[in-house]
Amino acid sequence: MHIHLRFYVDGEQEVIEARFIHPQTALIESHEGRLSFMPPQYYLLLTLADILEGPVNTLVQRERVQSLSTGTESKCFQGQRNCVG
Repeated sequence: MHIHLRFYVDGEQEVIEARFIHPQTALIESHEGRLSFMPPQYYLLLTLADILEGPVNTLVQRERVQSLSTGTESKCFQGQRNCVG
């Protein structure tokens, strides 16, 4: 399956390549200067890299990722006040 994407971001810089990679791979490529991220995306990748260990995700890993978007962790992750985490 090939996915070809073409869209524009702020400043009309064209994105000419998109690929799906493991968060740890993205962090390595960022450290090497091949990818760059804004701080929120970098933090998200750090968080996911800690959860998603190995080449195949597990039910426990998927549940932890889901809790980031639906549970108390979500409020903390999105910067809302009065969160417990």
